[in-house]
Amino acid sequence: MLRSEFREARRELAERDGVLRRIMIFFGGSDPTNETRKALKAVGLMNRIDILFDVIVGQSNVRKDQIKRLCKQYPNVVYYEHINHIANVMLKASLAIGAGGSTTWERCYLGLPTLTIMTAKNQENVIASAFKYGIIHHIGDSQKVTAEDIVKHVEHLLKHPDKVKEMSYSCMTMMGKEFPTSMVTQHIVGGVE
Repeated sequence: MLRSEFREARRELAERDGVLRRIMIFFGGSDPTNETRKALKAVGLMNRIDILFDVIVGQSNVRKDQIKRLCKQYPNVVYYEHINHIANVMLKASLAIGAGGSTTWERCYLGLPTLTIMTAKNQENVIASAFKYGIIHHIGDSQKVTAEDIVKHVEHLLKHPDKVKEMSYSCMTMMGKEFPTSMVTQHIVGGVE
């Protein structure tokens, strides 16, 4: 189900500490509801130059030129278009902001915690399952979510790195990742298991 780049990237997977240093923004190949622009507005509202944002747009995104121009307004935003190494960007990220489509399982496979926004009705079951298992923090439906909502949820996770780390752990547990001994010990001592 996953491309070989994800299997290769997983070999490089290291434990995430929950501190948000780098956030990946990706809403699929076309982003029909223009969530990337909304997320970029949130980047501006947060004004956190200590966090690097990787913005990825697909080749079929009709607003890619506009998004590229918006990205240039921020010194801490890196723009990518139709890349074939998204797994490497995921490995470097502390958190993702994205939709609830098939990329959910790619992010999960690499232990990447995610804030999700539902951009299509067919994502409802995936989001519900992912939320149930603690691998995402769901914001809501794209028609209702604002840039301010994204800011509020990112700031919440900035204050609670333990929740970010727990999402990552849940992702890896779901995908059968073997953990470093220190990580297993920490979760047992912390009363999670």
